[in-house]
Amino acid sequence: MKRLPLLYKASFVFFKLGTNTIMGKFSSESTLFIPRQMRALLLRPEELPEVRVISAFWTRPMPRALGYGVAVDIAAKLPNLQDAFWYIRDSERRYPELRRRNRHELAQRVRDVLPKASALHSLGIDMQHGQLTNQSWRPADLGLINSALDPLSSAIREATASWKALKHLKLMGTIDESLFWPSPALAIVDPFWQGLKSLDVQFDMTRPIGGWYFRAPTGVEVPPPTGPPSNSKMPPGYGYSEDEDVMAARQFSTSENVRLSGYSAKTFRSVPDETKLVPLIWAFGRACSQIPGLKVAALRTLIPMPLCIRQGRQVHGQGAWGVWTLAPGAIPLESRQQLDPVMFEDVRQRRLFWDVKDWRPDEDLRTLLGSVGQERYGPNLVERYVDSWATVQQTITKGRLHRAKMSRLAT
Repeated sequence: MKRLPLLYKASFVFFKLGTNTIMGKFSSESTLFIPRQMRALLLRPEELPEVRVISAFWTRPMPRALGYGVAVDIAAKLPNLQDAFWYIRDSERRYPELRRRNRHELAQRVRDVLPKASALHSLGIDMQHGQLTNQSWRPADLGLINSALDPLSSAIREATASWKALKHLKLMGTIDESLFWPSPALAIVDPFWQGLKSLDVQFDMTRPIGGWYFRAPTGVEVPPPTGPPSNSKMPPGYGYSEDEDVMAARQFSTSENVRLSGYSAKTFRSVPDETKLVPLIWAFGRACSQIPGLKVAALRTLIPMPLCIRQGRQVHGQGAWGVWTLAPGAIPLESRQQLDPVMFEDVRQRRLFWDVKDWRPDEDLRTLLGSVGQERYGPNLVERYVDSWATVQQTITKGRLHRAKMSRLAT
């Protein structure tokens, strides 16, 4: 019987595959091997056979996370794929060099391989890793040397730009303006995403080339900045000896890992840094304005919002921040429990909603976003400032906290 080639292997973020025997020796170090520290990789994806009968391919969080490019490699072998949604865990902060390499490798796979999946009607990619709760953290530059733009964001746009079948695109993660537009200096580009009906992008508050899209309000005391011990060091399991890996397992501290990964709670960024955020919104508006049949588009994130609970005690919830543009007959993609009820009114009109708290866009930016759909549906536009936190999300968050408290008391 002919032996099949090995096409699959496991990769540990902290340890090489052969060191899993450490678990039997040092139970206190088993946290190194919890599911989030492992990835499944394809060794030779080009040897996979084509499968023509599969039309939908979804991945989700699982005990052993898929490597960054696995879903892309599999999709390239599914020529009749129409519906895809992939979860890619983009979560490494303690070792930014590892995350940088993973994102660059994914960008290359997207450029080289993803164009083969051009039959897709709907594509979703979730690279969320949870909002960084320590907002004094210095996010590392994950881009290329001497480049001001994110290679992964631009790769996704370039790979999907000419797909005629693509109707729905949903992206979540750490992105920049190159997802929507090749360069701020270019006023005109070749049309792209011409078949899109919906575009939904939820961006992380951190930028892929370092820094944040938001800052602290004026007068708010900001904690001293912190960050990973090194921007270039790789974790154990990547170029280290087995003895060094064993020593790292013995010395591993969960509390230290939490601290060195930016998970301590220091939330204060709620005001847009216009020099960083406005170019992203401009690029989004430019992209939307050249898509002729676009029905609904959203560019959104979550920002910390103060929440007063019992006896004046204040905590922070997460409130929506973003811009939505809707064609006549379209409604937001989110549920009514997530957004200001006003956003589900005037459905027969072309609408533009700004859920941006106290911030206000300038006239040029309003004009750009207000022009989306104008050529097809006419000049009439309903433009409103809304507040989903005040109308919906604040009450829901209070209820969630109350239920959690009751559950703790019951146990």
